[in-house]
Amino acid sequence: MEVNSKACSRCEKFKSAREFYQKGRWLEAICKTCKREVRNERKNKSQPDARIETSPDVPKTKQHEEFHGKAGAYQEYGLTRDQFMEIVEFYYELMKLEKKGG
Repeated sequence: MEVNSKACSRCEKFKSAREFYQKGRWLEAICKTCKREVRNERKNKSQPDARIETSPDVPKTKQHEEFHGKAGAYQEYGLTRDQFMEIVEFYYELMKLEKKGG
């Protein structure tokens, strides 16, 4: 049986099956438009903080001292526990890939 339309779980609108990405034999839960919006929201959240950006009046070494000095708690850097764990998991995956030679 082929599905011709489906409701997006995010915007809750019925849309044509062509407006959903294929995931194996199934269609994804959210439509392409909503998926693009989510992707852009995540991208905007991950943009570097203004504190880290290079500014012409402050030497680069001074800016890096703020983050590369003595290690502190993740809260001191304005991170939530979830954000910190996401960073840890990212580096863990990188280390696993490096061990595999990838």
